[in-house]
Amino acid sequence: MLQEKNFYKVQAVEPVTEGSLKVRVELNEKHKIFEGHFPGNPVVPGVCMVQMIKEMLSSVLEKELTLVTGDNLKFMNIVNPEVNKFLDFDINYKQLEDSVIKVNNTIFFEDKVFFKFSGTFK
Repeated sequence: MLQEKNFYKVQAVEPVTEGSLKVRVELNEKHKIFEGHFPGNPVVPGVCMVQMIKEMLSSVLEKELTLVTGDNLKFMNIVNPEVNKFLDFDINYKQLEDSVIKVNNTIFFEDKVFFKFSGTFK
């Protein structure tokens, strides 16, 4: 888990309604992942953003989840942890049949959107 490996810290979790929550995280700009992605110009990898969504949802639902589909992944802006230390996650989810959870998420901070995700976990 990225959170356990000190990649990010959850600063606040706010359940909005059933099936909806908002989470603020603080990125660790000194994390060793940025030594390779990319030296001198750190960028949060897309796979890490999807993993953070999964970890937050797993925590709220209190069960392990696995990514089943990534129907729509839209990278809007680069997340440089030296510039964008905080990220907000707007997570909307719905339980479908066979324990499948449909998720729509937007990662942003203030007025800048970084990443939009639509997919399923199980």
